[in-house]
Amino acid sequence: MDRALSSDTSPCSTAPPGGRMDVHVIAIAWKQRHLLSTRQHADLPTQFSAVEGEKAIKGERSSHRQNEAQRAQLGIPGHGLCFLPNYPFMSSPFSHLTAVPLLFRYPGTPMANFKGHALPGSFFLIVGLWWSVKYPLKYFHQKGKSSRLTHHYQRLEVTEAAIRTLFSVIGMLAEQFVPDGPHLHLSHEDHWVKLMNWQHSTMYLFFGVSGLVDMLTYLITHIPLGLDRLVMAVAVSNEGFLLYHHVHHRPPLDQHIHSLLLCAVFAGAVSLTLEVILRDNIVLELFRTSLVILQGTWFWQIGFVLFPLFGAPEWDQKDDANIMFITMCFCWHYLAALCIVAISYSLVYCFLTRVKRPGDREIIGIHKLKSDHTYQKALLSGSDED
Repeated sequence: MDRALSSDTSPCSTAPPGGRMDVHVIAIAWKQRHLLSTRQHADLPTQFSAVEGEKAIKGERSSHRQNEAQRAQLGIPGHGLCFLPNYPFMSSPFSHLTAVPLLFRYPGTPMANFKGHALPGSFFLIVGLWWSVKYPLKYFHQKGKSSRLTHHYQRLEVTEAAIRTLFSVIGMLAEQFVPDGPHLHLSHEDHWVKLMNWQHSTMYLFFGVSGLVDMLTYLITHIPLGLDRLVMAVAVSNEGFLLYHHVHHRPPLDQHIHSLLLCAVFAGAVSLTLEVILRDNIVLELFRTSLVILQGTWFWQIGFVLFPLFGAPEWDQKDDANIMFITMCFCWHYLAALCIVAISYSLVYCFLTRVKRPGDREIIGIHKLKSDHTYQKALLSGSDED
């Protein structure tokens, strides 16, 4: 259709919020209560395109049951019919039709899609900000401390792992049981059901397994110590793998903004793999923390770009200038993440310096002791003086 649908043509002719219809649309030719054909469209602009009748007609084989199956696959409610009696069919094979129902759905308002990015972004941000405090705190206290403090940190690790597992469960439930979610149905008759939600659920599932392994590492003594880092590296790699195959056949800006996220994901996987061997390395831990914070802020950025809120203008997803700006913006996000980690590290050090009691040992920082060998020398020197 070469013209925009007017408001008086159909009660469903208004464009979705934000002026964009990046949705699946099915145009159905209807004659004497029989469905003749269906055709699926994606990434349509506000103005609909005409359905080519020659390609659309498939005969009487399109039964009511087949139509219901396609509607179930796309999550389209049964009441989503909008009749367009003014459709110009005079020059098409459908010229004898008096009305064409247009069946469509929005996979959620812009806010709902925004929430789909804000939820994992919030999880990553919470974990990253916590790590920016936990790892410096642990580093400054890990040398020469009593077993009581070590036991305290183990309990803290178990609690953190339980919270991360809870985040994963919340994410899986949100993906499965939203109103238009799959509700644990992977397939229906001859088609898959909501594979996008299933991909998100799979990502959360791997992070949930990582949290469980973290808990078992500190609760069961005979589990290899590096297994928790290895499983977390697998979970992050799985996130990147799913994300890479998540954005095919999308507009350039959509693909690019998600591909930038892969940089943080796979860099984090490499860092975690190194931590399997170099455990408790403060540099690797802080590097991983900065990447997790970057993932959190970038998920939010994706939400704001693809699903503008509060009437903000749409981004032109084919404009090269927008792609260049988003690339530069990604660098700013990482710089901000590094600043957060550096500020958190400094605040933890200043706090511990202020609250240190006279009888406590000196806080061991990078400028104090460079290695375990130096630390052993310091201990021997102190014992000789006594």
